[in-house]
This record gives sequence, C-alpha cells and structure tokens, in this order.
Amino acid sequence: MKRSDDVRLPQTKTGVLLLGLLVGVSGCSATGPAGTTGRGGARNQITAEQIAELPGAVGTALNVIAELRPRWLRASRSQGTPGGGPALPMVFVDRTEWGALDSLEGIPIEEVERIEFLDMRDATTQYGTGYPGGIIRIVTRRGR
Repeated sequence: MKRSDDVRLPQTKTGVLLLGLLVGVSGCSATGPAGTTGRGGARNQITAEQIAELPGAVGTALNVIAELRPRWLRASRSQGTPGGGPALPMVFVDRTEWGALDSLEGIPIEEVERIEFLDMRDATTQYGTGYPGGIIRIVTRRGR
C-alpha cells in the first residue's frame, strides 16, 4: 500500500504545480493600462511602426484610426451619459483635452508617436469622470 501512496503523491504535486503554472500564466495577461501587456494591449494602441507600415499617405490621425482601429470611432453604450445613450470618445493630445472626434482631422500623422485608446474605466482612473465613451490619446513626437 505504501508504494501506491508514494506514486500518487508525486502525481498530485505535479498536478498542483501545473495548475499553479496555468493560473500564473493566465494572470500575466489579465489587466493593465492601455499600451502595456494586459487587457487589449496591442488592440488599445497604434505605434509609430504600425503607422509607417501603412501603404501610401494617410494624412491625419483620423485616417490612421479609421484604417487600423475603426471601432475606436464608434459610440459605446454607456450608463455615464444622460439616458444611458451612446457616448463617443474624447480626444487628448499629450495628456491635454483636445476636443471631439472631428479634432483628429487636424492632427498630422507626421507628428504622431503613438495613439492609444482608454476605455471609460481607464479614462476615469487617469483623467477623472466625464468620459463615458473613453479617450483617444495622441502622444506626439515632441510630447514624449
């Protein structure tokens, strides 16, 4: 009997170790601010390298977003708006509020280092309440 107990004990330890490893690895990709390894990571950021890979002249930040991340330009359903209606993201440039989505047309892509999307939760954490549609944050080459 003692031999079967000895055999089960290592198998149990192996199972526990594998379970711990699985939980640890899945936890590495759970959450984090936009632009880091975590929730969305690459889905929430457009890098200068991605912009450079676009064919032809793209012109403005709006064109780049429309090409690479069109969902950022759509209204989200939100409890943060009167009546719970759709909310559009606001635009920030170098951590300063810039305006509504149409203001992206005035940002030449040559000046852009990176573009990030912050959902309502991340926007509230970093900028306070009042951004139920989230934030599109432009980081310029001079604002790094």
